[in-house]
Amino acid sequence: MQRGTKEFYEIQKSFEKAVDGGHLGYLPSDFTKENGPSITFYANGSVNSAFLAYIAGYAAAKCVYQS
Repeated sequence: MQRGTKEFYEIQKSFEKAVDGGHLGYLPSDFTKENGPSITFYANGSVNSAFLAYIAGYAAAKCVYQS
């Protein structure tokens, strides 16, 4: 999955919904986005780290369940 694709934006939206719903524990809902070629997706470091873990889990599940 690459930044800028439809799949990426769907995952990002799902992540933000999970954070707002409290499903990921307490995280500040500061979704100020960083637009750059690096691996920084959100300006808040805690939110960015949680998003990287969320992406890793999504990618692992996709590998396991995709036939």
